[in-house]
Amino acid sequence: MPVPLRNISSKYIQAYEKLGTHIDAITTQNEPLHSQAGYSMMYMSDESARLVQNYVGPALVQAGLNTDIWAYDHNTDVKDAILPSEHHQRAWPNAGPPHPHHGNQAADFTMGPLQNWASGVMAWTLGTNDQHGPHLSSGGCANCRGLMTIANGGYTFNLADYMMAQFSKSMPPGAIVLSGTGSYTYSNGGVQSVASLNPDGTRPVVVENTFSNNIYITLSTKSGQEWSGDFPSQSVTTWVLPAA
Repeated sequence: MPVPLRNISSKYIQAYEKLGTHIDAITTQNEPLHSQAGYSMMYMSDESARLVQNYVGPALVQAGLNTDIWAYDHNTDVKDAILPSEHHQRAWPNAGPPHPHHGNQAADFTMGPLQNWASGVMAWTLGTNDQHGPHLSSGGCANCRGLMTIANGGYTFNLADYMMAQFSKSMPPGAIVLSGTGSYTYSNGGVQSVASLNPDGTRPVVVENTFSNNIYITLSTKSGQEWSGDFPSQSVTTWVLPAA
């Protein structure tokens, strides 16, 4: 069983490379804990490490590919499955791409991961139709939307697109996420924030205010610098602080 999958993985990457599309990373399967009739994946919990270490990984090396292999392409609520102990001290996996399906805000797939040291975020897909498709009729995600909804010859940007735009516009590749405090959530709203140090020295700070009223916030650094201002209700705001 592992031999065909090993060959498929390397040939898949080579086919895309031949067409000019570089594949940075692959996973051996999507949502390994989601095993049901009609779904395109298979459940391989205990076999996943051996599959990667003994078959898929060596096949990529043999083919001269430097593609990363990511482990546990599933939800964050099963924390002990993200990087199993048998994966430690091995060549693979190189990272884990958890899914934020259990959240209700678009911020859950952008701000949340970056607050917990993720190296980047990506959306379900670029665009879906107004029925959240196309997807498998059995086992597919019937409520997963893209960054935009495409219908009637036009398109509409979704909230997730605006959230991702806040970060991609102000935090370029190479930015380093900074440790911070002051994020909190109450029953009637809250404040969440992420800051980074950009390669050019600037320091963007993305702040989400989910309260129904404007709030006044003071941003402070360990060096004693301070910036203060109003943040509108139900908004996401980005401040770009100058280089220190």
